[in-house]
Amino acid sequence: MSAAVRAPRIRPARVALHAFLLAMAALWIFPLFWAIYSSLRPISDTIQHGYLSWPTGGLSLVNYQTLWTQGELPYFYLNTLVIAVPAVILTLLLSSMVAFACTQFSWRFNLATLMIFTAGNLLPPQVIIVPLFRIYLSTPHFRSSPTTHCSTTSISGSCSSTSSSRPASLPLCSATT
Repeated sequence: MSAAVRAPRIRPARVALHAFLLAMAALWIFPLFWAIYSSLRPISDTIQHGYLSWPTGGLSLVNYQTLWTQGELPYFYLNTLVIAVPAVILTLLLSSMVAFACTQFSWRFNLATLMIFTAGNLLPPQVIIVPLFRIYLSTPHFRSSPTTHCSTTSISGSCSSTSSSRPASLPLCSATT
């Protein structure tokens, strides 16, 4: 006797679920495709024909070339390398040492230290942005050429700028909120 192989039953609820998931995925990814399409399209063609027309000259990478050359992105990538990479490495190094100490050794304030670090991780960034900004304003700048001088440590501090190595098109200080 041979067993008959049945085709799996297609349930309407399963089809509706997959249709809904596909529609939501398309709705979710559409803005990303629209942004890529808009970035590859010449701005002159968009101004002349509108957003919903196909570009007459085709799609190109000219906007990205312009961004790289006129937006001075290498300067900002260097800034990221100088600031963000050491900050991440230092944070990982210090946090791994504290985690090791809190989990492997039994000492008097072990639980209190672990709770303080956990509570610090639960704070949203919006809560600590004002104290961090005040600390930033009170920290002396260690550059040889003066770029920005914020004369007060309040949030609405006034800023004046002098000679700088930054691109001329960039604001030097934005201490007003």
